[in-house]
Amino acid sequence: MQTTPAERLKQARINAGYKSAAAFANEHGFTESTYRSYENTNRELTIEAARQVADALGVPWRWLLFGDAAAEVQIGVEAPAPTPRQEPEAYRLQELDVRAAAGEGAVIDSPMHRTVAEWTMPRAVLRGHTTATAGGLKIITVYGDSMTPEFQPGDRVMVDTGDRVPSPPGVFVIWDGFGLVVKRVEMIPYSDPPMMRLLSRNGQYEPREIPAREVVINGRVVGKWQWT
Repeated sequence: MQTTPAERLKQARINAGYKSAAAFANEHGFTESTYRSYENTNRELTIEAARQVADALGVPWRWLLFGDAAAEVQIGVEAPAPTPRQEPEAYRLQELDVRAAAGEGAVIDSPMHRTVAEWTMPRAVLRGHTTATAGGLKIITVYGDSMTPEFQPGDRVMVDTGDRVPSPPGVFVIWDGFGLVVKRVEMIPYSDPPMMRLLSRNGQYEPREIPAREVVINGRVVGKWQWT
């Protein structure tokens, strides 16, 4: 039975060992909403998109688009055991302009944020500092001086958007009601309701203690680009 491109894409993803669309999109740097739209037939799978996802899944892009009666994987038939996946030698990370949508939303991974560049990071370097998936890592620019001298205005920082719980404490990107800012965040032990303490490195800024429910944490800062 002939299948649709969306059905072939979903089956290829399952055969490759990805149980969810999110898992595949995050590992390979695709936008989750865009990838889901291909599987849900809400967006046409173009040749360019087919080449990208086919390369990541290890299947021919022509098969994804047009099918092949001789080699097609049948939907509904138990998928064969997936072959071990090889991690790429380098990952592509998105650098986002978080200022452009300052009034539109509180999260880094909002579709309102424009991608201004892609960074290529060797796997060996990345894995030496974080276990986050490549799709969950974003690059943003620090604005303001509240974290100087540790983080200077203009520094590029790498943010693990999958780590949004300040336990253990650390430096996080948070929404302060006006924009995305970098602060050290820690939980206040035994507080009821739960409270968080926001600290700046710059002594001109006083620490703040606010209810945890009012803090929108976007992710933990795991590194920065520093010129010497």
